[in-house]
Amino acid sequence: ESGRPELAVESFEEARKLQDPTLRDVDIQIADFWFSRQQWGRAREALEPIVSVVTGERQAGLALRLAEICQNLRDYDAAEKYADMAEKLLAKTNPTIEMLRAVSLVGRGENALSAGDAVKATEAFNKAIQTFQRATELAPNNYIAWTGLADAQRGMYLRTREAAMLMFCVWPQ
Repeated sequence: ESGRPELAVESFEEARKLQDPTLRDVDIQIADFWFSRQQWGRAREALEPIVSVVTGERQAGLALRLAEICQNLRDYDAAEKYADMAEKLLAKTNPTIEMLRAVSLVGRGENALSAGDAVKATEAFNKAIQTFQRATELAPNNYIAWTGLADAQRGMYLRTREAAMLMFCVWPQ
């Protein structure tokens, strides 16, 4: 593509004409193309019509990808909707779903702080910490869950200056 994504888009459009309409592989590749370039809106635009067409674990995987894309767009309602969809399709929760939820809660907390609502922010950060804790329980050897928990706890302290939050971050109970 050599710095010219329009050439890749033209090729994808030709490939799209040949794809299996039940699998939508080319559409998924287009979404991945935009995802890898951090073009979140384009990735979402490419992926949203597909998530309802594919089935099973593949659909769950696409829902998780959409949750991540929506987080990057700061659309936390949509991110939670897609995390819930993935959980329902998988018929269980998993650490990835919990971490996606927790990151959305952190984003909601930051939005609340920006809006000057410290109470709503604290509530969101506390829920994020609880959700990261569930993720560490589901996957005790997952360093991403642990670093997410530590970051949420540290962030809560930096935002609230509550010494108890800092102490918990350093010495978990």
